Amino acid sequence: MAIKSAHGVEVKFTPSGGSATTFNVTNVQISETADVVDSSHLGLAQSARKTFITGLLDAEVTFDYISDTLISSGESGALEIGTNTDAPFTYNATDATCTSGSLGGTVGDLVKGSATFKVATVS
Repeated sequence: MAIKSAHGVEVKFTPSGGSATTFNVTNVQISETADVVDSSHLGLAQSARKTFITGLLDAEVTFDYISDTLISSGESGALEIGTNTDAPFTYNATDATCTSGSLGGTVGDLVKGSATFKVATVS
């Protein structure tokens, strides 16, 4: 397996009814989890294994970016990660909602933002 760098990953966010903005990201994390339900019953034999049913899937994307544009909490739209041709990975969410957005800077440093999205539909 080749080691890949996340250097140069771009994220494009297109809010519903708005125009797309592309961000150069410095950090991106994609988390997917599945809720499971224990479907076993008390009548199982002592050596039997529990059985589980997969329930709802939950996905969250968090990234830090270099820009003076704030992605506001509550904004929804399409989120595309790795839109540049040399991106080490891609991830597309057609229905993502920003749950947290921040923007800030310090003297002598770039203006940076951070955003967290809950993802409903992955394509």
